Amino acid sequence: MHKLLIASLLGVVLASAQELNGGVTFFAFAVLPPSTTQIQVLKKVGDKQRGKGQLTYPEPMTEGEPQRFFYRVAKSKYEDLLAGLPKNDRNEVKDIRVGRSMSASLIADSDEFKIIPLQDSPEQVLLDDEVTEWQWEVTAKQWGTHYIHLTVGVVLDPGGGLPVKKFAVDDRTIKINISGGYELSRGYRPILELVALLIAAMSGTITLLLSPVIRRWWRKKNEAKKKRIVAA
Repeated sequence: MHKLLIASLLGVVLASAQELNGGVTFFAFAVLPPSTTQIQVLKKVGDKQRGKGQLTYPEPMTEGEPQRFFYRVAKSKYEDLLAGLPKNDRNEVKDIRVGRSMSASLIADSDEFKIIPLQDSPEQVLLDDEVTEWQWEVTAKQWGTHYIHLTVGVVLDPGGGLPVKKFAVDDRTIKINISGGYELSRGYRPILELVALLIAAMSGTITLLLSPVIRRWWRKKNEAKKKRIVAA
């Protein structure tokens, strides 16, 4: 099996044989690019192991507030997938193929999001007894319903000078609901401040106008009380 795989990877074929002076036989070889069959063999060998992938994200998001998205992959110990994550966030778990090396990317379908990866590279090496995690800081720029695209893949390096291949194992579009938050309140802040100022001014005016009336009423009440005392 290994010899077949190596021969398939190298793609070495005998091109020709020539008789040279002196009875020496010279063989010419040519290295061919990998065929579709070879790539299928690589895929079957490289990502046959099963595991779980878990996406965790806030639902709904708040406009203008940086929030964390998490993607975790585990070959075993699936109970560790939830450890340390925000309790109120949405968790989506899928059975996926896993490999020794994997990559994950989070891409906005429009400019309604600002996405910052929090790892140096989208590619990471998976360990058998540990959870591998990717994180992104995502800021929603506009309230409403928008979409983010997640792509997770197995990374295969066949060697022999052949190009690195990536095979998607979790490819989905995520519907994100965004509620008006900081940016929305900041936009209405001047109006709110003006309303508060008007209410304060009206309260002061009403107090100023009612003060003489209240004092007159209090004085008459006290005088009536004194008269009742004298009459008694």
